[in-house]
Amino acid sequence: MKYHKTKDGRKIKLCDLELNHLKNIIRYIERRADEGHTIIIGSGVGDPADMWMDELTLYGEEALNRLNYYRYKEELEKRQKATMEEINNALYTLLGAVGSSVEFTYKGNRKVKGVLLEPIENGITLKLEKDYKGRNEYWEKGEKKHFDNRVVYNYNCA
Repeated sequence: MKYHKTKDGRKIKLCDLELNHLKNIIRYIERRADEGHTIIIGSGVGDPADMWMDELTLYGEEALNRLNYYRYKEELEKRQKATMEEINNALYTLLGAVGSSVEFTYKGNRKVKGVLLEPIENGITLKLEKDYKGRNEYWEKGEKKHFDNRVVYNYNCA
């Protein structure tokens, strides 16, 4: 079992970390590897004259390994692969729904609805059922619009 140890000493299974927390940990480790990760090593038992301590700063690959970077990356890749499999499964469901009304969440916050014209490997093409106005985008009713799988969530055939 792989765990993440928090600043306050709690242990959390990697599989139980929230996705944003996992991504933040990975970015933190990458920064530490660039800027340097200092560790303290020492030894000695009994006589204080035999005790020693040293500081060592690790960079790059050594720091990544010391901070278990690849365990976190492996967990992230596993989740991303599972997400892509879910998207592809939903896409195959849509193959039989050409001509049907489809609704989904776009970029995690906007509901989009339209008639499915073409499901393809990396997304879908819809004929929009109403106008949509976003921060940087405007689409008109009846417009044909392609949506990439990376920004489409929660397909629903109406």
